[in-house]
Parts: sequence; structure tokens; C-alpha cells
Amino acid sequence: MHGSGTNPALAAELLRAGNCVALPTETVYGLAARADDPQAIRRIFEHKGRPLTNPLILHFSDVEGLDGWVDLKAMPEGARALMMAFWPGPLTLLLPRGPKVKDLVCAGLPHVAVRIPQHPMFRDIIRQVGAPLAAPSANPSGYVSPTNAGHVLSQYADSPLPFVLDGGPCARGVESTILGWSPEPTIYRLGALPPEAIEKVIGRPCAHLQSDSISVAPGMSPHHYAPHTPLVVSDAAPPPDAGWITWQAMEPTPLHPFRIGISDRGDLEEAATHLYGAMIALDQLDLAFIFVQPFPETGLGLTLNERIARAARRHESGTAF
Repeated sequence: MHGSGTNPALAAELLRAGNCVALPTETVYGLAARADDPQAIRRIFEHKGRPLTNPLILHFSDVEGLDGWVDLKAMPEGARALMMAFWPGPLTLLLPRGPKVKDLVCAGLPHVAVRIPQHPMFRDIIRQVGAPLAAPSANPSGYVSPTNAGHVLSQYADSPLPFVLDGGPCARGVESTILGWSPEPTIYRLGALPPEAIEKVIGRPCAHLQSDSISVAPGMSPHHYAPHTPLVVSDAAPPPDAGWITWQAMEPTPLHPFRIGISDRGDLEEAATHLYGAMIALDQLDLAFIFVQPFPETGLGLTLNERIARAARRHESGTAF
């Protein structure tokens, strides 16, 4: 095991040899393996405890690299315009799979999830490896996604990964938006790119597919992104011994020892950057509950509300990690 470090060449070397490596992206840290090696792909599922029925996202360094992995002749209307508008960036597209895609990557489904990440270090490593990288978030399945290298190291303290590449904190802080066609444009997972930005490019509204027990795209489990501590979505102040995540400036209140403000100026992008980190920090304090203020039902607030609702739902349903 190599622990963590800032050496991209070491990360690429380990990936070429078939290992899994945690890498930084602009959204969250990903657990990557080369997409042309079935054994390496299987190690992702083993490290995460991820069901084999939950598809993975393939990451590319450029659009030209999609050839053979995506059936470019069968791409739906609007796909190329979205690539031009938002790649590299936090948009994942569900596209017809090409012959190079292993069944394990897409759970045997006819489409594959693909994106070009914005983080230059990630794209450079893809070029060094010489193959696209399959990379779900680098957390144990169902837990909160990591947004810095320290999160990854702590989450795998009992079963260390071969290497964690420290590229600093993630700029976006939540996962990519996933868009597919069924046959109309459909958002399969809300993410860092708001729906209205997508709709402006394609010139029509997107449908929204609710999370389901059957995953037809990555990240669709209804119980996901959850700390071990029960999470409550509420505008009310919690009891003093509970954690409290707020995202706007507070009116004068009694001092709360476990409050983390993720944007005291009410900036949703800033709140998104810090939400997961706040959940992870409070989860380490052995509290009875974590309360989270709900966000406005617009723009990025839709994504943040969806994430905290899923986290709360895990404990309401009694689902265990």
C-alpha cells in the first residue's frame, strides 16, 4: 500500500497495473480503475461493497476517446450540443454503448454513463494510463461521498486502498448530473449542473426519473449519501447535543456547540462545496442526530435537498450500511 501523496505518475503506474486508485475530480473523489480490465473493474465493487447491479461512470480525457466505447452513430439528438457546452465538467451522459464496454461497467444494460471531468490531474492520468477510467465516488457504498483525500483515507482506514492521490478539496462538492434519453431528455440523477442549464442548451424541459431500487444509471439507490448518524431535515433548531448544518446567516440564537455553517451568506454553490464535509465531520462526534436546514427548491438547491432527503430516508427505512 502506498497511502496518499501528490504524485500523478505513481497513480497512473498503479492504474496501468490493474489497481484501484482514489483520484480527485471537480465533483467528489472517485475510486478509479482502467475500464478495459475486467479484474480491475471488479476490484472497484469489492473495495466499495457496491452491488454489481449498480453501473459505473466511464471517464475520458477528450471526446475523441469515446469512439468504440459509445455508439457514436446512435447518439440521441442534443447529445453533441451538451458535450460542447459542458465538457469538461460535471455532466454525465447515458449513451448507447459501444463494443469496448464490459458488461460489468454498465450492469449489462444497453447504455453506458460517460463524462469528461474538469479536473486537469484526472484527465492527465487518463492519458498516461492509455484507457478510460471507470470511477464511482470513492466512498464505501451508501456512505457520504468524499471531497478531500483525508475523507477517503478515514473511510478506508480498516482496509486501505492502494493509493489516494491528493489533489486538494473538490471545487463542486456534489456528484455530476446524469442525463439520459427515454426517449425524451431525462435527468436520472440531480447533480452539480442544474437542470435549467441543460434545458437552455437543448431547448426543451427535462423529465426527472425518481430514484428506484433498480439502478438503470449510477447513483440511483433511494438510500444513499448517508452518514452513520441519523439525519433529520428540518428548519427547527436541534437539541444542543445534536449536530446542526446551516447554510445561511443565523438570527441570534443560543450558542450551539455542534453547528457547522456551510455558507453563512446563503450561497448554494458554496453550500454544495461544504455539505458532505460537514456531514462527515459531525458523523465522527458520536451525536444522536444531525439536523440539516432544507435548501430552496430551485437550481442547485434541488440537488442538495435530494441528497439530504436520501440520507434521511436511509435511517427512516432502517437500511443498514
